[in-house]
Amino acid sequence: MYTIVHALILLLSFVGFAIAFHIFEKKRVKKPLICPFRSNCDTVVTSNYSQIFGIPLERMGMAYYALVAVLHVVAFLADMHTPVFRLLLLVISGGAFFFSLYLISIQAFVLKQWCVWCLSSALISTIIFILTMVGFSHDVGLLFVPYIKLLTIAHLLGASIGVGGATVTDILFFKFLKDYRISESEAEVMKTISSAIWIGLALIVISGIFLFAIKPDMLLATPKFVVKMIGVLVIIVNGYFLNVVVQPRLIQMRFTNTDEVVPHTGARFRRKAFALGAISITSWYVIFILGALRGLMINFWLLLGIYVVLIALGITGSQIYVRYLEKKAQGK
Repeated sequence: MYTIVHALILLLSFVGFAIAFHIFEKKRVKKPLICPFRSNCDTVVTSNYSQIFGIPLERMGMAYYALVAVLHVVAFLADMHTPVFRLLLLVISGGAFFFSLYLISIQAFVLKQWCVWCLSSALISTIIFILTMVGFSHDVGLLFVPYIKLLTIAHLLGASIGVGGATVTDILFFKFLKDYRISESEAEVMKTISSAIWIGLALIVISGIFLFAIKPDMLLATPKFVVKMIGVLVIIVNGYFLNVVVQPRLIQMRFTNTDEVVPHTGARFRRKAFALGAISITSWYVIFILGALRGLMINFWLLLGIYVVLIALGITGSQIYVRYLEKKAQGK
């Protein structure tokens, strides 16, 4: 079975690499990327979402498919099916799968354009992830038991990156607003930090899935864990709206009377941006503190109620502050 799986994944890796290289080559020679089904592929592959940390996604795709191909060639030739090697394959393919879901949502809800080449790559990533899971037994948690400390460290590292990134973003946001606007360079800085936050969130989610697989019954019976996972879900949904609604329009945000001439950047947009920011920073600190507290014995509904109250206080505080800035900008 392993031989067939390796062969299929190897074949898919070659196809995925070819797709990524095709996009790379078209962009390199500055020729339009033609979609087979007459979609506007060029809009997608040249958008603001076509790179992470300044690295074009097609190059990251080429690197990913090349790495997967090499690892499966090594696994096939050296007959490497040790738990740690299989865990490595699962982490890599799982990360690519979840990132593909994010990119699909960007096409659907932000760009509102489809790139058939990108969708094909996402499909390939999904199949590779599924095939990687094929070799696992139903009691997959046993595979991760020897690495529980490593997974815990990754989980805490993700939370630290997320909390640190969210804190720095808020500090810079308020600092940048000293002139009642966000410049293009300032928005770019915040976008870079936002990318780091998503990496932290990915670490939390992936390591959390593995930790959950080890002892699902025990964790589901722990109120702290359940509320923490609710917080992670809130961060994912809230972060998505921050990235697709707020971030692209930051440079259009003004606190002066001139903002009425710029669509979608008036008072409602400002208040929405501040509310989403409050939800983000509050949720990050809640999951960080819950993760750091050991042996916390609090009723689920009480713990959830505390979280909801903190969210409400954060949103209320953000709305008070944004109104204060609006009055100050208008000289009142």
